[in-house]
Amino acid sequence: MPQRHSKNNNDLAFFTYDEKRKLGYGTQKERLGKDSIKPFDVCCLCLKPFIEPMSCTKGHVYCKECILECLLAQKKDIQSLFTPFKREWFAKLNGNLEENLELWLLYALVIVAGFPHNRRLMIIACYRKQSAHVAQQKHEKEEEEERLTLQKARELDAFDQQNHGAVPQYNDKNHNTDKNGFHGANSVKTTSYEEEALRTMKAFWLPSATPEAPKKVDAPSTDTICPEGNEKLRLKTLFPICFTEDTGAQKRSTSLDKTYICPSCKVTLTNTLSLVALSSCGHVFCKKCADKFMAVDKVCLVCDKPCKERNLINLSKGGTGFAGHGDHLEAKDFKHLGSGSGLGLVRPAQKT
Repeated sequence: MPQRHSKNNNDLAFFTYDEKRKLGYGTQKERLGKDSIKPFDVCCLCLKPFIEPMSCTKGHVYCKECILECLLAQKKDIQSLFTPFKREWFAKLNGNLEENLELWLLYALVIVAGFPHNRRLMIIACYRKQSAHVAQQKHEKEEEEERLTLQKARELDAFDQQNHGAVPQYNDKNHNTDKNGFHGANSVKTTSYEEEALRTMKAFWLPSATPEAPKKVDAPSTDTICPEGNEKLRLKTLFPICFTEDTGAQKRSTSLDKTYICPSCKVTLTNTLSLVALSSCGHVFCKKCADKFMAVDKVCLVCDKPCKERNLINLSKGGTGFAGHGDHLEAKDFKHLGSGSGLGLVRPAQKT
């Protein structure tokens, strides 16, 4: 008994919907489950239970080692991005060094704020050393241009006299050779006027005369960003946080089995609860206790340290796998057409 045609529909002149889906071309979407969502007690960078947790002002929690390495790597990337900007800026500076000292200093102090302090001082001190040298170079350049202009004028005069004069002119005193004709333009050396005309000819269709777009390198940002929230993040804005472990439960063998509780109401902290951390002392509470007690008393319930409303930081919640919890449960990824990129190759076929 032959199989159904729906199981062998790979000989059509067009792609069916199922064939396009299995090829995996374009933007692919996948529904995420609970196992794909980060719990509240793991680092946002290494996705492991945090060690010495630290939080930013937006409530993203990281391991201390992970976030320090991330900020250091960003600093190195910023220094590498400043290299082409410095090169273009110095080239522009050397060309316009003698125009205006005040504007130059303002440009140096404002635009080059990303340079270290000693570098800025060196740039400013460099002005006095190079101003005289640049002025001398400009004077020599003007003299050279004036000399070339006079030389071109003399060559053009000689060219006109040789071709338009009534009597042939000979530079050689011996007139025995070639007396019966004019030398014309071939007897005069090719002047630089023609070369200059070809060089300045606005024939944009020629490859040699194609205009080039100006290369402008903007100053990169000097701010480090939070890897989770993409907002500005500085090391001094990070603060350590302290979770209260559940001492009433049995001894846990590994850090993966640790459970944390609210020090006020003793409720076990899970992904379904909203957590609040104090930036002044680092203790973590559930949001109900924070709104009920600390927002009114303005004091920590553990260490009695005074706090203000701005010290209450809402930590990022863990995911539950339900769409109603506010989790982003859809993952998108763009895949190119090719072997091994289809959905039919990376997961079993769905039963119909």
